[in-house]
Amino acid sequence: MILLAAIIALPAVPGLMVEQAEAQSYAHRVRDRYNRISRGANAAEWAKRLSDEDVAIRLEAVESLGQVDDMEESLGPLLDALADSDQRVRVKAVNYLGVRRQHAAVPVLMQKLFLSEVEADERTQVLIALGRIADPRASKQLLNCAKAATSDTVRSAALYALGESGTPQVTEALNRFSETSSDQQVKQLAADAIQKIEARAAVVPNRQPTLLELERRMAPPR
Repeated sequence: MILLAAIIALPAVPGLMVEQAEAQSYAHRVRDRYNRISRGANAAEWAKRLSDEDVAIRLEAVESLGQVDDMEESLGPLLDALADSDQRVRVKAVNYLGVRRQHAAVPVLMQKLFLSEVEADERTQVLIALGRIADPRASKQLLNCAKAATSDTVRSAALYALGESGTPQVTEALNRFSETSSDQQVKQLAADAIQKIEARAAVVPNRQPTLLELERRMAPPR
């Protein structure tokens, strides 16, 4: 009977645990925010901590740099953090550059896509950041990344980013890439990306349609 009563009482526990976890998480965020303010500092001070031997301090520095109001002050240090020896620091810097939509970071992020030492999970985060920034300059590189990817995750992320930032100039090549692939997920992601690109282009006046768009318009109804 005692065991049965204990089992019956179990369903009520998760809700309480969630509430406690949320309260602890809020308290943790408040405490972290207070610590960042009380220690610190401005962007220049946090930038100095990027050279600290303790990776936890470098992670904290990147997080603080990513949350400053004036990104002009923290952009340079965040770009420096992309070369950190610890992947966790690099990825956190990548994420903040994407969340804060730093177009000035695009050339450096694109270079990382094709460095052999960059692992698939880090490359995926770079692609997600480029998708958030949505800079048209990345279009061709993103398509090349999707074509060259040996990881399904990287390829999917590249096609997502292409849909967010691609230009009409790449839709024909993207369509050919989709047609030559036997992967149904690739075909669907490529189709989604083309749809997003064409939807953005449709609101831009005085633009000449691409060959692919003309073929679709002239195709007989199904």
